Amino acid sequence: MKPFHVLVLVFTLFVFLIPACSQTQTVFPDTPTFEPELKPTIKPLVLWPLSVSDLPNEELLDGNKSYTSYGCIACHGQIDSAYSNVIGPWLGNIAERAGTPVLEHSSSQYIYESVLNPNKRIASDCPTGECESPSLMPHTFSKRLSKNEMASVVLYLTTETQ
Repeated sequence: MKPFHVLVLVFTLFVFLIPACSQTQTVFPDTPTFEPELKPTIKPLVLWPLSVSDLPNEELLDGNKSYTSYGCIACHGQIDSAYSNVIGPWLGNIAERAGTPVLEHSSSQYIYESVLNPNKRIASDCPTGECESPSLMPHTFSKRLSKNEMASVVLYLTTETQ
């Protein structure tokens, strides 16, 4: 038998057979155990109404906080600072631009539909030129936002950007 084969055989015995023969475990009774609590990252399915006017309008959250915490600010920029957008269109004047007669919707409805379905209408004014199609915006906000959070973001964008 060659030395290499002997080494492989000894290694195999040491790694696989010897631990398998041992039935005892060392247990330290005073050692605390750590069991992480798993929290769901995606909220339960929300059945979204067709119209933004059917969203809740009482006890709304801080729309700016939701806009920031869900990462909207990373792509669309600060609404009070023009040209702060990096990837998507700047939303500082979205209330004025979104409610045009061409779109046949209110600015609130336009924003609402754009968050739920980013590919429904692709904006034309991204920082590098025309926005890409399909949209680079995540398509998961319909699963991540609650109705209250959605209503808060829409209200924030339509009132703070006029």
